[in-house]
Amino acid sequence: MIHRRRGPDAADLLLGAIPLLCLFPLRNNDLWWHLAAGRAMVETGGFLYGDPFSFTHYLSPWVNNEWLSQLLFYTGWRIAGAWGLIVLRACLYTAIFLVLRSWLREGRQPGALLPCLVVGIALSYGWWELRPSTLSIVLTLALLVILERARRSGRGLALLPVLFSPWASLHPGFLFGLCILVATAAAVAAERFVPGWRRWSAQPALARRLAGWTAVSAAVTLVNPYGWNVYRQQIEITHNAPYRALLDEWVPPSVPYLALVIATVIAFAVLRGRRVPLAAWVPILGAAALSMTGVRFEEYFALVAVPAIFVHLGVVSRSKGRMAFVAALLAASVVVGLRPPLAVSGREGRADGTAFDPVETRLGHRLAWNAGLLTLVIAGAAIAASKTGRSPSRSRTRWAAAGAGLALTAALGPVLLKSAVERDRYPSGCLDALSRDDRTFNRLSWGGFILWTRRVPTFIDGRCSGQPLFFEYARAYGPAWREVFDAHAIDAAVVARGDALETALSVAEDWRQVCTDPVAAVYRRR
Repeated sequence: MIHRRRGPDAADLLLGAIPLLCLFPLRNNDLWWHLAAGRAMVETGGFLYGDPFSFTHYLSPWVNNEWLSQLLFYTGWRIAGAWGLIVLRACLYTAIFLVLRSWLREGRQPGALLPCLVVGIALSYGWWELRPSTLSIVLTLALLVILERARRSGRGLALLPVLFSPWASLHPGFLFGLCILVATAAAVAAERFVPGWRRWSAQPALARRLAGWTAVSAAVTLVNPYGWNVYRQQIEITHNAPYRALLDEWVPPSVPYLALVIATVIAFAVLRGRRVPLAAWVPILGAAALSMTGVRFEEYFALVAVPAIFVHLGVVSRSKGRMAFVAALLAASVVVGLRPPLAVSGREGRADGTAFDPVETRLGHRLAWNAGLLTLVIAGAAIAASKTGRSPSRSRTRWAAAGAGLALTAALGPVLLKSAVERDRYPSGCLDALSRDDRTFNRLSWGGFILWTRRVPTFIDGRCSGQPLFFEYARAYGPAWREVFDAHAIDAAVVARGDALETALSVAEDWRQVCTDPVAAVYRRR
């Protein structure tokens, strides 16, 4: 007789810990220009089409395809300030794992929640920031829940346009969702031509219905303030190889991460082979391939590909090969998760790229604490599994754990954190030295913070998407800095302490330092 466990299990406790893992200061550079954009839309009562922020107007016309996320973030700030944004971040990452749990339940693999939590947290934790792409992860998982439900019952496809309509205004990740839809419909249609392969669904005419709803979903994405341009902008970025090569978020993942992705997919193929339907391979291969194109997509493997693998892995305890696969995946994920996601994030503007960065050191400490927590969870779950064969706890227990974690996060944030914003990351001590009347050259990663806190027009900021000015910005950190400054009539500059440009300005006779703090220095022409 199987006894159903009434109390919380390891998965419940880890799910309740997710909001607490979000209890660290805001550190995402892009968050600030997203907030500035939300504020500008509220103040003007309309969408942003030009470039209201930079004096170079490098992004005019602006296709602001994340406007709905910006309004959401700005609303969170209006309600509870910066602390409210930390709670909002906790809510979004809790939502990711609750939707992931629903996907596992639809796939009849609720017991796989704990390993999916461990791998998902380990490999994505370095990216846990308040970003529009977080909403895209939530909606990608919701899409897979809809597809899994349709696979088993044939119902729910009408929800697809409802999902994609706001998604196209939240984040460009809706393009990946459309790719999953198109590839899934094509794979279901192609099953008849591949004998001996397990069918994805027994529902009649599902391929035709799925193709129809995919077309409707693609059509509703065009109903947005920028129309077709939301596609065009992403296509241009994809084909701009020099821009991708210079921006740290587009650099290839580390060798250990690539090895983990490739080994996981190959091992799963060996274990399951043709027992996995063609359409089921779509999110696995799609998310794995996307994660290898740039570090900014690493979380797709952890939060999409790995759960898709578990949905079709079957009962782990029935095969020693599957048990070894899961154990190796958990251990490797914790080890790889110790690496900071942006290995070059501290090198912007540095002459040698090796300068000490206390902000990145704190991130490394957080990753280490996170890895230690996950190791304890794995060990505890292994001990519990050796002593009992009880099934996972009830649904209400998981929701209670998540709710308790969110309540603790909201209550403890102001108590445990000295500041809601990461210390030593931004030029907070020199903000008063910046003037709206100056044409100020600024570090790209500080542009959004300056916009949000001082409303000072920027030279460039995180909205850059491969414009020519981005390459001029890169040249300014070399011998040609005077040419760039003269071409744009720069009369002030806010630079990082010890970087290449600060070194050049400190010895230039026609420039003088007007402010310095532990992070930045402000220079103005004499």
